[in-house]
Amino acid sequence: MSGQRVSRQKAHVDHQLLTEAEERAVVRWIKRLDDWGFPPQLHMVKGMATMLVGKKKEGLIGMEGGRIGLGKNCLSRFLDRYKDIASRYSSNLEQQRAYANDPKVINDDFRKYNRICIQHSIGPEDIYNLDEKGFMMGMSAKTKVVTKLGRRNPRVTHDGKRELITDLETIRASGTCLPPFLIFKAKAEHSMGWYESLDDPDVLLAYSPKGWTDETLGFQFITRHFNRFAQPSVPGRKRLIFLDGHSSHINWNFCMFCLENEIILLCLPAHSTHLLQPLDVAVFGPLQHFYGLAVDDFSRQQGGGIHKGVFWSLLRKAREKAITSDNIKSAFRSTGLIPYYPQIVLDRLQFSTAPSHTPLRRFSQTLGLQTPAKSTDFRRETNTVLQ
Repeated sequence: MSGQRVSRQKAHVDHQLLTEAEERAVVRWIKRLDDWGFPPQLHMVKGMATMLVGKKKEGLIGMEGGRIGLGKNCLSRFLDRYKDIASRYSSNLEQQRAYANDPKVINDDFRKYNRICIQHSIGPEDIYNLDEKGFMMGMSAKTKVVTKLGRRNPRVTHDGKRELITDLETIRASGTCLPPFLIFKAKAEHSMGWYESLDDPDVLLAYSPKGWTDETLGFQFITRHFNRFAQPSVPGRKRLIFLDGHSSHINWNFCMFCLENEIILLCLPAHSTHLLQPLDVAVFGPLQHFYGLAVDDFSRQQGGGIHKGVFWSLLRKAREKAITSDNIKSAFRSTGLIPYYPQIVLDRLQFSTAPSHTPLRRFSQTLGLQTPAKSTDFRRETNTVLQ
């Protein structure tokens, strides 16, 4: 009315559900996750906004924002207001696999890890690796047996139950491990039978409809389990967790708790856990092997079926042999993390991706030979070689 004009954005400030300070908090959260290696998806950003609005409007919280009036264009308008962030399409699966074999990507991840450790003075006692391992409850391991000469595929009797139990393991670079977080398959509630062989009060049992971990259980793990047993070595010092991009721990609830409790999350590049994740490199393999042996011994001696009540007793025996201090330190050493030596991984990566220069490979490539799919192809390839 006085002849002054304001921008459309400023004219509708009072209509926005979030204040400018709250939106700036969301921007900082996005940048922090991007630095950690897992830029948030659109639904995670909307979940963050929902949480902030829900604090002001009780009973209106919804994961997708529908119940609190977040419009379908709220994210695009939010990105228009802040030019230092933008939305991009993630790469497809084939590109991710190619990136995982790129030494530049691996080396960049090492530099990021080293920069964080130096900046926050983080030592081996505050560096952790978190991952989940699935066990088929009654499946034994492959073992050598003595049998009649000429007999093929000798079979060992075992329970054969394929019900999945998820084991969340956390190891510390100093050579110790946290108690396991076990997830059983169930729909409604805990059963007293699960605790039949449970002799360690620090082991936490949970359940899900399929025995898999999810966002709720991931948040339960970080709040009730990790934060209890993984206290910082020095009060106020940050803790660093290596993990993959599983949705159970890459969500706004999990990440916000870590931000508020001085926990740094470092997400490994996609399809690189076999190179960079200590649990995958040197722990889970022996753990699966020794668990299979424990199942085999139990089946031979007890003769009864394997159920949830005895699962912990079998897993405990496997953990005592597989998750040792020497094995944990070896896992971090093999991944070039402790001591810091990225070249051990880069050399392995370059060796695995280097083209073969054997005489047979060069000879086959020169003639243009291919693996035969049928007898006619085999005869054609043979004639080519003879000529």
